[in-house]
Amino acid sequence: QLLTLIQLFLMATFLMGESIFSFLPFGVPSWYWKMKEQPAMFLIVAFLVAPTMIQSYMQSNAFEVILDGVVVFSRLETGRMPNGQDITSAFMKAGLRAVTE
Repeated sequence: QLLTLIQLFLMATFLMGESIFSFLPFGVPSWYWKMKEQPAMFLIVAFLVAPTMIQSYMQSNAFEVILDGVVVFSRLETGRMPNGQDITSAFMKAGLRAVTE
C-alpha cells in the first residue's frame, strides 16, 4: 500500500505542479525540479515502472473473504477459488440470512 500511495503522490505532483507542496511544511524539494527537467522519464517511472513493482509485490495468490474481521474463506487454505455455494454457506455459518419480502 505504501508503493500505491507514493505512486498517487507522484501522479498528483505531476498534475498539480509545485502547488501541491504548499500543503506541506517544507518547500518544493529538489527532486521536483529534476522531474520538471525530464518529464518523459518521470512519466515512464510513475506509470510503467511503479505499477509493475506494485503488482509484483501484490502477487500472492491470496483471496480471502473476511466478515467482521473473521476469515470465512481463504484460497490459501483451500487451494482454490470459492464458488457461490462456498460464499453463501460461509455467510450462513456466520449468522447472515437471506432477506425475503
